[in-house]
Amino acid sequence: MILEKIEKEIKVLTAQNRRMKKIIKAAFIELLEHKPINKITKEMICAKADIGHSTFYRYYQDKYNLAQKIIEDIVEEYFDISDEYLQSNYDLYLQKTYELFEAERKPLQLLYKTSVEYFDINKTLYYYIRNRFFNPDNTFSGYFISTYHLGVILYCTTREQLSAKTMKKEITDSIFKGASHILNIGEDELKKIIQQYRNRTEEEDNN
Repeated sequence: MILEKIEKEIKVLTAQNRRMKKIIKAAFIELLEHKPINKITKEMICAKADIGHSTFYRYYQDKYNLAQKIIEDIVEEYFDISDEYLQSNYDLYLQKTYELFEAERKPLQLLYKTSVEYFDINKTLYYYIRNRFFNPDNTFSGYFISTYHLGVILYCTTREQLSAKTMKKEITDSIFKGASHILNIGEDELKKIIQQYRNRTEEEDNN
């Protein structure tokens, strides 16, 4: 009974924390629509969110930490999609990536447009993604993978008008062009090699 009570209280606290973070983030994003980040104060965020300063500090160090956490949360959602679908279903991976960045387009573009000395979205994304894929045993592999994901995220973030069809075509074309350039073979030849690999993998899975 005691354990069940503790678990219930934890769930309630978790839900409250998520709700409060959502309120603070929404207030911050609304302020960003009218002011650059360096003109926004903690007092403005607290007033807009209708919270006290202690509540703000419970979740964030300052406005730049809040901006960083917004980006990191979105990127982690993207990685959840990537981990689940990139290898198994590329079309679904692109579709879900498109849906995510369509839903989060406003905060990302507002933060991208208001980069200042103490907060640069490009650097934030770069270091966060690079650290996730850093591999001391194969630095090239980590660099290659992190560059791909960074490219996808920046592509989705900076495009004003984006459709799922356009996104799929342009990202796929870029991958083939980049890979064919590195391997010094034609795109058609690369597609054949990839298809042969897929066929061989399917045969091995069936056996």
